[in-house]
Amino acid sequence: MYRDIEDFQQKYPTKEARETALKAMSNEEIDELIDLCRTVQGKNWYQGFKKPETIFRYELKNAWCMPLCRLEVIDGPESLVSFATDAFKERLERHPGTGEFTEEIRLSREDLMRIRDILDDDRLFETEELEDPYGMMILDGYIQEFGISGKGRHIEAHGYNIQACKGDVEHCFHSDLMIRILEEIGKILIPLGVPEQCFTLVS
Repeated sequence: MYRDIEDFQQKYPTKEARETALKAMSNEEIDELIDLCRTVQGKNWYQGFKKPETIFRYELKNAWCMPLCRLEVIDGPESLVSFATDAFKERLERHPGTGEFTEEIRLSREDLMRIRDILDDDRLFETEELEDPYGMMILDGYIQEFGISGKGRHIEAHGYNIQACKGDVEHCFHSDLMIRILEEIGKILIPLGVPEQCFTLVS
């Protein structure tokens, strides 16, 4: 979009003009400017104009739609991963009225961009209905829900018992793809302290 940061500054010569332009930009466009910056102060200034955006969400539920675990990767002025497992649900039951128990871990820009690279796959936005290995919804097992955003696109995809689709590219291409995406993101986030349970397809 711009050859260098000076190119952007010449196009918008005043601070007010730059701020107006940045407020209209997507997070991906601001990321490009951050990459062009040569100083930490400059990178932080541009980072402050990013909008909170959930770029990846995964939730595992039982057959009765009760949540078992949830994971969200959030891009914004402060990038982080928010997660909750059934352990948090148990704490909430012991201490009612205290709100929802979740934990958060801050993400480095490097880890965030690695996750964005994983999600940069047009095939992820092809369908909201993931392949069902049994050919129909059944009243047992698990429900897997995914939300993905990027480059002005967003999709909410869900499936039933897609754990049975792993490796079956011929019959369950999109389910298998979503499983592999979840596993790749887990390789980044589990070492940072996110529980492995947040990446499971069953409980």
